[in-house]
Amino acid sequence: QLKISRDLSTAYHAETDGQTERVNQILEQYLRMYQSPFFTVYGRDPQFDSAHITQDTPAGKLSTKIQSLQQDVKRALEASINRFKRYADKGRATPPVFNPGDMKVSSHAYHLKLPSKWKSIHPVFHISLLEPVKTSAIPNWNQEPPTPIIIEEEEEC
Repeated sequence: QLKISRDLSTAYHAETDGQTERVNQILEQYLRMYQSPFFTVYGRDPQFDSAHITQDTPAGKLSTKIQSLQQDVKRALEASINRFKRYADKGRATPPVFNPGDMKVSSHAYHLKLPSKWKSIHPVFHISLLEPVKTSAIPNWNQEPPTPIIIEEEEEC
């Protein structure tokens, strides 16, 4: 048995996995030494069709072939990305659903809209700090908040 343990990292975040970081470092070293990953794996440089191209080959035909190859590579990359994403997302929990207007952060906390002058205060409060709004018995009557108290030319909130 090879005793291989598979460790998954989040897509596009190689820094979450030290093993992936190490592989990337090794790959960069190979590229710096002018040795392609293809040569590393197969022990030879890839063969290109450019050796078989003569002066008589029409440019349009060559362009069509290159575009076809690029589309094949793009499809293969998309399939690979989807496969890796599927494996990475397999153990991930589904995100919670929030609807517009939801103010309840958890069973013990609420998000409040605060006046702009209180922008330095975090707007999430525990339920023990909150009270129900006391409405007036008189319809369409809003009581104005009390005026601030001024002590020694300083205004208190």
